[in-house]
Amino acid sequence: HEMAIRSLEKAALVLEANALARVADGTSEIEVQVSARDENNQLLEGVSGPLSLALSDPNRATFVQPSLVLRNGQATVRLKVGKKSGAFLLTVTNQSLDPGSLELTLLPGAPTRIVLDSDTDIIYPENAGAPSADFWVTARTFDANGNHVTTDNSTEVTFKLVNGSSAYAELAQVTAKMKDGVGTITLRPREEAGTISLLAEAPRLLAGALSLKSVKQFGETQLRRMQSDSLTAALLGIPAGDVRTEGYLA
Repeated sequence: HEMAIRSLEKAALVLEANALARVADGTSEIEVQVSARDENNQLLEGVSGPLSLALSDPNRATFVQPSLVLRNGQATVRLKVGKKSGAFLLTVTNQSLDPGSLELTLLPGAPTRIVLDSDTDIIYPENAGAPSADFWVTARTFDANGNHVTTDNSTEVTFKLVNGSSAYAELAQVTAKMKDGVGTITLRPREEAGTISLLAEAPRLLAGALSLKSVKQFGETQLRRMQSDSLTAALLGIPAGDVRTEGYLA
């Protein structure tokens, strides 16, 4: 009896899964085998009792059986995976044993759509042609549940300027291959200002779209000229700036 108590004091719950990773599809299950083991990793068949189950992130998975009992030193935890990708920790405890933990991972599903963004929404064409005027556009692939597909290293995205946008910008590259679900290209502004509409496409994926503004900045000389013109208009009684006034555009 004394030896049994000593071995139990050094015993712990050991967790082993049939798969450490599953796709976050909201339907798959993960089975985790729980066993009571001594310091030599030998199964303690004589140990039984209730188990407490906990997840580090309840949004990642749910327990198919919320309550569980250790019988003959063994038990099986069944988890139904959620739709949010990422890692989480399963912890199982028993009052007589050291707790056991296991990290599990939910992977994103297959890519279904492309999302575009850039480091700026407004560009200035004054420096067109200079390397400093170039900026990045980033494409990311996402699955049907809104997870960034960080496992995507094969999708090739084709970019195109639409709605006459080639008058205001040009693409340094027209394709980008995903690496960890991310692909980038360089966009170069032209001297003319206007709205830049960009489209990113790939087979079987919902296209991504991005709209940017190319806006000319006014220099000090132009601002002084504008102020002078406004003052002259005011002195002459011309309704400068008010296009609603009748006869203004006549």
